[in-house]
Amino acid sequence: MKARHVAFALLSGAGAAGVVLWHYGSAEKDRRIRALETQVRDLGERLERVKASSIVAEAQVVASVPDPAGKGTRWTIRFTEFDREGRPVTAVPDFEVVGEEAYFDALSLEFPEKFLEQGDGLRGKSLLLFRRAFGDRQEPANGPPLWKGTGDEIPPVYRPSTVATTPEALEFERVLWRRFWALASDPEAAKREGVRAAAVKAVAVRPLVGQVYRLTLRHAGGLSIEPLFGPAALGKR
Repeated sequence: MKARHVAFALLSGAGAAGVVLWHYGSAEKDRRIRALETQVRDLGERLERVKASSIVAEAQVVASVPDPAGKGTRWTIRFTEFDREGRPVTAVPDFEVVGEEAYFDALSLEFPEKFLEQGDGLRGKSLLLFRRAFGDRQEPANGPPLWKGTGDEIPPVYRPSTVATTPEALEFERVLWRRFWALASDPEAAKREGVRAAAVKAVAVRPLVGQVYRLTLRHAGGLSIEPLFGPAALGKR
């Protein structure tokens, strides 16, 4: 009889221990699943930051006339730049470019991918400063300017528009633009400032009257341009 009691006690203890171990194993499994889900979510967010892009400008082709000097076509373009909140910030007068291709060039500052992944407040996305437009039948230096400021000024697109824009960020950007060409010619100096690349970017289109071209900046770096309307919507030139 005593042996039966002992056996029963042992079985009961083993059962209780099994329940405890099962609960522990289940809790540990849940913890690992939650940790993996957090990792996957974090990796997804980092990837999205690297892949993200922003619309930085639009160029509308308003009109065209033959160039009096026989250099092709003179295109009238309306250029609108946007700030970080997507609001128009520049008041560049309509301008003309000459030729059959219209170019827009800009100074570009790109940062290491780790800063983009982290969503760094200063280096979390590349910076772009539009410089000028020009046609393929004119000297780029003679093209209409898209920014007439100096390196000591903060371009309008980066001036404070919300309380989220800190004095630290504005000073950081002002210094980088002022030192742009030094950083472009000295990789070590750029590295010390946390800049991956300082370079000139340019995009081009063959204009169509009535077309609006959207310029997009990848946060990791890279400027692209694409038409908003298909050929059918515009008809033939």
